[in-house]
Amino acid sequence: MKRIYFLAIIFLLNYCNLFAQPRFGNELGNLNYRDNELLINPATLGSVDRYLISLGVNKQWTGIEGSPLSETLQFQTPLAENSGLGAWLYNESYGPQNNTQFAAVYTYKLKMGKNTLSFGLSGAALMMSEKQVAGNDPDDHIFASNRGTRFGFNAGFGTYYFGNKFYAGFSIPQILTNDFETGVSDPKIKNSLDFGRMQYYFTGGYCFDVSEKISIKPTALIVVSGTTDLGFEGMLFASYKSRYEVGAGIASHTNLRITAGVAITANIAARYQYSQNLGSNYNRVGGSHFVVLKFNFGKKKITE
Repeated sequence: MKRIYFLAIIFLLNYCNLFAQPRFGNELGNLNYRDNELLINPATLGSVDRYLISLGVNKQWTGIEGSPLSETLQFQTPLAENSGLGAWLYNESYGPQNNTQFAAVYTYKLKMGKNTLSFGLSGAALMMSEKQVAGNDPDDHIFASNRGTRFGFNAGFGTYYFGNKFYAGFSIPQILTNDFETGVSDPKIKNSLDFGRMQYYFTGGYCFDVSEKISIKPTALIVVSGTTDLGFEGMLFASYKSRYEVGAGIASHTNLRITAGVAITANIAARYQYSQNLGSNYNRVGGSHFVVLKFNFGKKKITE
């Protein structure tokens, strides 16, 4: 029964995740795109004019053993007036599998009047492993043994057009498909170029000033893929003095999201987000919790 229960979780994670996200290995990860923009679109680095470090932790489907847990670390810095460098580290564990990726990011930007168009590239090394799964059959060597660690690589591309009050982006965060073989005693990672399995990301947002202290910020995310349902997310944020922020929105699979953020100091900001699936297929699935801390070192304070 343990193995059946475990396999059911893995099936759910593959088939009906919160909404379509970049493929990190076999699974689809819930990346909270507003705070993990660099993972989704390397060109967003073009909007950074300060040193920025972000630390994020996300726990999905609390209350279910083996549900995904992910951690992210991002570093961004302007390199020159028209370029920048960055790096991110992503680790995700779900059931018996663990996935770690490290990427370097470069961006180049062009001034277009008062606005800016940036182009970004990322190159990532990935490490995937699968742990032993306890089963009822002692002769099942596939599930009763550790299959070790395997290595692969990937790359991403993005464009980002932005001004003082808006942004719009397009990206392919995972150009290659990384398949971790299962059901064999010596699995390998297969790197392949499969246009039918690529995921295409479209993001956008605008800031409306209600008064000198209050602003309203609608944002949207759309994910298009040939192998998954259309992914989407719409959020509406209210900001006070650019220091306090609350927001709410809806995503694919009737996923409700509520978030709150605060600039603790001029150089430190934090945000918490809670997500809950409202559909009948998820009535036994717990909510997801995401926390991020941002540290900046530069001329400007952190603004959302």
